[in-house]
Amino acid sequence: MSRTLVAASIAIVLAASLSGCITVQLPPEAPQVPQATTTPSQPEGDATDEFIEYTTVSCIEDDVVLNTPGLNYVVQGDCRSVIVEGAGVEVQIESVGSLIVRGDNNDIEVGELGSVLINGQENEIEATSTTDLAKIEISGNNNDLDTSGSIGTVVLNGNDNEVDYSGAVDKISDNGSNNRVGENT
Repeated sequence: MSRTLVAASIAIVLAASLSGCITVQLPPEAPQVPQATTTPSQPEGDATDEFIEYTTVSCIEDDVVLNTPGLNYVVQGDCRSVIVEGAGVEVQIESVGSLIVRGDNNDIEVGELGSVLINGQENEIEATSTTDLAKIEISGNNNDLDTSGSIGTVVLNGNDNEVDYSGAVDKISDNGSNNRVGENT
């Protein structure tokens, strides 16, 4: 048999076998989410050559949910609310009305902050603005919150939490044990 005849025979057999194939319909594309960019950045106060990658998220109209464990975020804009559900997340937020932390071992730095609810363990939150916080509610254990302003209401339902402030506190409700609410020194 010649090579041409063999090649033609193989082509006919392949065409015949592929004619019975099933077409698989792929699902439509998922809706687009705000685009995040990853930027290498040198950690503040660290003179080493190590760089940390931050994922930049912009506040659009919806709530921002950060739930990827171990990822570092920079949240830009004036957010209505930011929800941190991941563990071991580092977050820098420009401005947020309501911060909700449901994860553990997160390090969060916020400029402007309206209120905060913590349901996780061992989170560190620093609000750098002198704007007053309306409410802080902590239901987890071993959390540390530091603010440069005054606080309207502090509700503590967990244990071994610490809240430091620079102004004043209107009302404290401590339903846990070994909690500390006091002025920054």
